[in-house]
Amino acid sequence: MGTRRRCQGAKEQALLNKALNEYYDNRLFTSWIDIQKAYDSVKHQYLIDVLERLEVPHNVVAFVKRMLEKQGTNLICNKEEIGRIKIE
Repeated sequence: MGTRRRCQGAKEQALLNKALNEYYDNRLFTSWIDIQKAYDSVKHQYLIDVLERLEVPHNVVAFVKRMLEKQGTNLICNKEEIGRIKIE
């Protein structure tokens, strides 16, 4: 769940987690991944290697790997989309 500037995303996420846990009778497990500045401060392969060394379940590692590989952003100039680039 992403956030916008000047928006307290953690508060909304906590409320969502609480509501889901109550709905599922407290049998739902959630985790938070803080990726602030991750794209320019942590090598993606290093992150995958650490997750594998920590023996994080394969499906979680695969999800993170897909998320990192598919990340991109649209370039907009004067309210007109001028292209898309991959975030590496």
